[in-house]
Amino acid sequence: MAKATILAVSLSLLASTACSASTPSTEGGPLATTNEALATNGMGVWSTIPGVGGGVFFKGRPTLLSHYTDARNRDWSVCATAYNNNVYCTSRLVLGGMDYGWQAWSAISPPPGVTLGASSPALTSWTDNYGHFFYGLAARQSGGTCSNCLWLQVQQPGTSSTWYQVPNSGLASGYTGDVSLAMNQGKLYVFAISGNGNPYYYANYTSNNVLTAYSNSGWNAWQAVPGGGLLGGPVIATTMQYGILISAEGGDQNPYTQQFNGVWNSGWSLVTWGSFKDSPSVVSFTGTGNDQQVFGLGTDNVEYQGDWNTGHTYFDGWWNFSSNTFFSSPAASFTGGNHVDLAALANTQLVQVTSYDKPASCSDGSIEQTFADGAVGCAGSVSWANRNALCGAGSHACTAAQWVADRNGAVPTHIYWTDDNLLYSGGGSGTCSVSTTSGNACTGEPMRVCPANGHDPEGNACNWTNCGYGATSPNQYFGGCYNEPNAGTLCCTN
Repeated sequence: MAKATILAVSLSLLASTACSASTPSTEGGPLATTNEALATNGMGVWSTIPGVGGGVFFKGRPTLLSHYTDARNRDWSVCATAYNNNVYCTSRLVLGGMDYGWQAWSAISPPPGVTLGASSPALTSWTDNYGHFFYGLAARQSGGTCSNCLWLQVQQPGTSSTWYQVPNSGLASGYTGDVSLAMNQGKLYVFAISGNGNPYYYANYTSNNVLTAYSNSGWNAWQAVPGGGLLGGPVIATTMQYGILISAEGGDQNPYTQQFNGVWNSGWSLVTWGSFKDSPSVVSFTGTGNDQQVFGLGTDNVEYQGDWNTGHTYFDGWWNFSSNTFFSSPAASFTGGNHVDLAALANTQLVQVTSYDKPASCSDGSIEQTFADGAVGCAGSVSWANRNALCGAGSHACTAAQWVADRNGAVPTHIYWTDDNLLYSGGGSGTCSVSTTSGNACTGEPMRVCPANGHDPEGNACNWTNCGYGATSPNQYFGGCYNEPNAGTLCCTN
């Protein structure tokens, strides 16, 4: 399935119970850049999702499921529990640069006689071997007919859904805090904290039931996550390339993580020292549990981010990435690459979203420009053959296609190489284009990214400027190339 199709499908994953039709809303139109504007350290600016209205406000951490190709092709699905005992969900789609805006919130009523707790609902999705798309929504009950129950619905978009009670066999102490869902090797896992503080998980080992026609059979008994109880916040599960990464706040208010890929690792691992009000979300860009990005709510009600390596080889310190206070730590959605979407409950009791792109680095430690997806401009004056010398550890020269996708309206202030041996066509500045497959070659000094005036502070120059990519329009700020042997480099993360 093409990526754009997956994005379009994902917007409709809650269509029958949570979203209105995917037509442009009053907030639609050309791509809104509000939550793409980068603050420091690769973090975006928080943006508020319009509320339900009618006096409806949310409680607890929202849940977030997103897909991301680039700034022009992405989507979000957000659910949250309200004080009126309903779960509400909304979605937003950006496709080909067209922003369809946040859809109206739609209510999902709980099972009859059930009162939902303040904990957030859990949301995940998957595709079966036949390309059918499913989502799972779980919520914890705090009163009504059962005070010790979890409820789950699994649905294919466009079909009716039914709440199922998750059996509580083997769990005698009840549930507390948030619920998390994650998929691993065709199995759906539910994570919850028992009343005695021990993290437990529950898995449906009958994959056909999960992936085709869900039934309430096939669940094994609740099992404790090894390593003992933490007596702190709830378990937050994130699906990785190689399994599931779970995080939780310990009784000492420090964050801990553990990995699962069919078997658990050796126990809880202390991420680093810090004081949190609830469990932070943790994602791993490498997919192996190393290089973890931590996003949590401090005891001062401010959101923090940290970059940590499980080998304890480095930690870059906590960075405050919000100017406001919040009522929850962020829920993280990570689907690969170096991009993370985040959603949290603001102090207004409305949901806010932002994003984080781990920036690439420059070899001299100085980044001249930061773009979407963590791409950076590293100023310098080197030959194209030495372009990667300006990129730091874990980074490489970006392709021309990556520059076009990640520019997101930005204008270069320095001259940068891309990783492509770009050819040129056209008649001069403003009437030119570059391509990797057709045109004229500038041997050893290909076309590159240039400011509109064709010069930069490092003494590099472009005699053609304002060229497009594959066509003369739109202007993608390519240029070059004869008797101009040096430039800086656009760098992307590995």
